[in-house]
Amino acid sequence: MKIYLHLAPGSPIARMEGHGPLTRDYVRHLVCDIAGHVRVQPVIDLNQTIAVDAYEIPDRLRQAVRLIHPADVFPYAVNLSRAMDLDHQIPYSEGGPTSTDNLGPVTRTHHRIKTHDGWEVRQPNP
Repeated sequence: MKIYLHLAPGSPIARMEGHGPLTRDYVRHLVCDIAGHVRVQPVIDLNQTIAVDAYEIPDRLRQAVRLIHPADVFPYAVNLSRAMDLDHQIPYSEGGPTSTDNLGPVTRTHHRIKTHDGWEVRQPNP
């Protein structure tokens, strides 16, 4: 079982994906009950671009994109699933990099609409 907790320094509130906000005291309570089974993942610095020289997306890059864009980036979409496709906004075949600045999560349906129906994506900033 995985629990994704997002904590900000100095904040009394944490966010648990799929659940919502929790107090830090309640997070401590949760961790005390499962202390022997906790694996802490390293923090990913979202202020730095992560890029690879390949079409395939490694886990570290996938996690960073998910943290930057927690929801489907298609207009009016509301999906929060971790199982979404990551789409190259500028296609890889046209020189678009595989990086946090050029990837966004979309459902498979939205990915197909963009890829096969001639839609284009324009990202206002990285």
